[in-house]
Amino acid sequence: MQGQTFWQARDAGKLVAYLSSSALTDIYYISRRIVKDDAARQIVTRCIREFGLLAVYRGILEAALALPGKDFEDNVQIACASAARLDFIVTRNLADYRQSPIPALSPPELAQRLTA
Repeated sequence: MQGQTFWQARDAGKLVAYLSSSALTDIYYISRRIVKDDAARQIVTRCIREFGLLAVYRGILEAALALPGKDFEDNVQIACASAARLDFIVTRNLADYRQSPIPALSPPELAQRLTA
């Protein structure tokens, strides 16, 4: 139900969703382990079409390295969100975002906000 809520909110203009461009390689890698290569490419293509993309460049990587969190990949997400001045980050891994200057929400928390 949550996924449906997200897409409906996005389609209604209540939510604008972004991915860091570096997340697409992870999405492809994980998808390819579950489905065939063609399907994984279709998933990445849909992400490119459906989400805003945040660039990962030297300044983002340097900002990520300067953040206090121990997970560099999460820090890259935080640096991207900060540079884009996003309102929040949605993640299932809230623990790694405790020190983030951008608030982190779990998918159920976002769903609750969207339906409130």
